[in-house]
Amino acid sequence: KVFINFVDHGAPGLIAFPSKFLYADDLNAALTDMHSKKMYDQLVFYLEACESGSMFATTLKEDLNIYAVTAADPNESSWATYCPPNDKVKGKSLNSCLGDLFSVKWMENSDKVGLQQTLEKQFATVKTETTRSHVERYGAMSFASEPTGDFQGDMAATNSAWLFS
Repeated sequence: KVFINFVDHGAPGLIAFPSKFLYADDLNAALTDMHSKKMYDQLVFYLEACESGSMFATTLKEDLNIYAVTAADPNESSWATYCPPNDKVKGKSLNSCLGDLFSVKWMENSDKVGLQQTLEKQFATVKTETTRSHVERYGAMSFASEPTGDFQGDMAATNSAWLFS
């Protein structure tokens, strides 16, 4: 099982890297190639970017066993959160937005509810709580009843001290 979380800028049919773009057709070709090479059994892809739905809306096939959730539909922006005056860390304002609404909502949900809730339930909750864009999902719904922890992992159950040393 594979979990991918991509957060950056987007526009219709593309997501941005610092100096290049990845287009929807190229992303879906890579995912198709990964599937054909049996690089995963089930893949969950959370995508935070403006117009992020455009990366999957017309190209992602259900038979690839990919469950994709996007911060926005194909034609709208996604939005920042924890912006001034709500951008304080240890009492100090950073004069910057500290997160993206969709990403913050799914991460806070995972922290609050735990990783035993289903992908379906997390989608419904995050869709409701993300108020400035329309959270969408695409692809295979056949494993939406599985726990989010099967994909996102459970840090409490892992000896992860090496990650932070």
